[in-house]
Amino acid sequence: MFSGADLRMVQNQEFCTDLAKMFCDTDAILKGQMEKIVVAFRAANPDFVTGYESNRIIIDPATTTTKITGLVINSADEKPVKDATVTATGTNGQATGVTKSTTTSSTGKYALKPLPPGEYTIKLEAAGFQTVTETQFQTKIGTNNHLDVGMEST
Repeated sequence: MFSGADLRMVQNQEFCTDLAKMFCDTDAILKGQMEKIVVAFRAANPDFVTGYESNRIIIDPATTTTKITGLVINSADEKPVKDATVTATGTNGQATGVTKSTTTSSTGKYALKPLPPGEYTIKLEAAGFQTVTETQFQTKIGTNNHLDVGMEST
């Protein structure tokens, strides 16, 4: 038998589960209806369709991942650092134990995706530059997880 506090906790968990199912069911219905409208709008309003599709990913409750994006520059001259290795290692939350790496583009930009939300240590390495480590970088679903970094030459 549950005590008062335990019973309330179980009831709260059941309520949250039921509510999440209702949101998912409602989302599926709305998504189905919107997809029909999008087909009709695509030719006449391509900007609307592009905006809808990009925002749909952010607010979709079925989405469970996020990303980290940013720009890596040379601290001395503020020019982009290309081919820098950017590694995210999860240290807390759903991110624990996750490691993902990428390299920067010729413009110094990078994107690490998909990543579960949580806390990461971000390590940046490039030939001729000192290694940079950012700790306790928090990511959340539906937010812009952006980290620009300046690297110092060795």
